[in-house]
Order: sequence, then C-alpha cells, then structure tokens
Amino acid sequence: MTIIAMVCLGYVLGSIPFGYLIPKWLKGVDIRTIGSKNMGATNVYRLLGIKWAVAVFTLDALKGSLFVVLLAALGWLDPHGPRHLLLIMPLIGHCFPCWLKFKGGRGVATGAGVAAVVSLVPTLVGILGYITVVKITKESFLGSLSGLALFVVLDLVWGHGFWWPVLVVLSVLILLKHRTHIMALYRGQQDSRQQDDDECS
Repeated sequence: MTIIAMVCLGYVLGSIPFGYLIPKWLKGVDIRTIGSKNMGATNVYRLLGIKWAVAVFTLDALKGSLFVVLLAALGWLDPHGPRHLLLIMPLIGHCFPCWLKFKGGRGVATGAGVAAVVSLVPTLVGILGYITVVKITKESFLGSLSGLALFVVLDLVWGHGFWWPVLVVLSVLILLKHRTHIMALYRGQQDSRQQDDDECS
C-alpha cells in the first residue's frame, strides 16, 4: 500500500464518530446539542449511562490501536524512517472528521488507543491517573490533562524514543482540543487570586 493510501485509511478509520453514532442510533439524539456538546465518552455517560460511555471509549481507542497494529504488520513502524508518523492519522480523523464538518472529539480515547500499542505501561498508568483524578475532582478534562501529563513523563522511562515526534503532535492536538477548559481554569485561578488580593488590601 502507498503512503497516500495509508494516510487516507488512518484518517477515515479515525473519523468514525462512535460518540455521535451510538446516541443517534439509540435515542435519535445529536450528542452535540446536549451537555458539553462533545462526542466523548463523558458526554455519552450523561445521556446513556456508564455502559455506553465505556463502549464509546473502547471503540474510539480501538480505531487508533487497529491502525497501529496494521502499520506494525506492514513493517511501517521502522524507527529509522518517517512512516511511523502515520500514527497521528487516526487522531486527526477523530478530532477533525469530514463527515461532521471537521468538528470532532477531543482525542483522548483515540490517542490512548494509539499509545497503548506503542507504549502500553505508561498508557495504562495514564488511564488510571485519569480515573483517579475524575473520581476526586468530578472533572473529566482535569482527568484527561492529568492522565496525559502522567503518560508523557512515564513514557520517558518505558517508551520508544523513535515515536516522540508523534507523541508531541498527539499531546498538542489533545491540549488544543481542551483549550477552552484550560483557559476557563486559568481565568478562574486569576479571578480567585484577584479576590484574595482584594480581601487582603
């Protein structure tokens, strides 16, 4: 298969919007019109419950993992060549699906699926970190960012150096898709500090 064909395959596979399709099939609801208006597992949980949220997360992860397995089977994860950069394609497809006007999910599950094949232990620890932070804070985006940070740090120990350019792109994409939450958190901290200063003045 040519590189162009693999780019297209990775993008199309990643762009399958399970978080949109499942609520549409089950409830006839456009998930983008309720809750956080995101197609991720957290918003699906609010509408359909834990079972379907887990299903969406798993399917989103699998589409990333399957593409990596295919690349490995074709011998395209050569650390001395550029073809392993194709690993980013499922995440790009997930975040920017052409079927939904290029407005997709935030990429956490699909990114985890890609990472799990390349660097399993850090991925599992990152997922555990995500679950722990969400349990404590009740905020999915904090769990996502904490899990990502934990994964990146641990990947320095257990990971494969060849895929660091891919990891940087994956991380940047996920952070960009969470930028509204990050800015809201920053503004909240700034407002809190201002309030403290006002009370002390």
